[in-house]
Amino acid sequence: MLLLLSCSGCAALMKPLNMGKPIDPAKRTEQVLNDFEKQRNHAQLTAAASRFDQGDAPGALSLVEDLLERKPDDPAALSLLADLCMVEGRNEEAIVHRRKLAEASPDDAEQHHQLAMLLESCDRIGEALPHFEKAVQLDPHNTLYRETRDAALENQAVNSASGATASRTAAAGKQD
Repeated sequence: MLLLLSCSGCAALMKPLNMGKPIDPAKRTEQVLNDFEKQRNHAQLTAAASRFDQGDAPGALSLVEDLLERKPDDPAALSLLADLCMVEGRNEEAIVHRRKLAEASPDDAEQHHQLAMLLESCDRIGEALPHFEKAVQLDPHNTLYRETRDAALENQAVNSASGATASRTAAAGKQD
């Protein structure tokens, strides 16, 4: 360190970052630590996403879970965790994470759409429809949101009709 401070041109390292005004060393240390933590979290999330893209879901999952231990409400980490859970076949856990994201950002159409898509993929159309509707309500010009909502409504109608037909057929079979 002595060498660093005695180097010419290194005087800039000794200047506070707030243009010559003295700064409380404790506050500066806290600021540096916060900046480091943000950079670390971002790097860890980027590494997790990269592992996921390379097909290493377990490695990505480990990194995301570690990040969420430090920052449990990080939206990007929760979103990646939900995706990883889906890939691993842990759909109920993925739904929990997607619900948490939608509840934390009630005005975010994409969060509602993602939750709706996940619920629909788990044959929970009745639970998905309010989230499809919310996504369309929040972003009425988004064609994808409207089309997926309309397809879910159509699927629900088809399922209801086929369920009613199956019930009538079963009831008719019991009467014979």
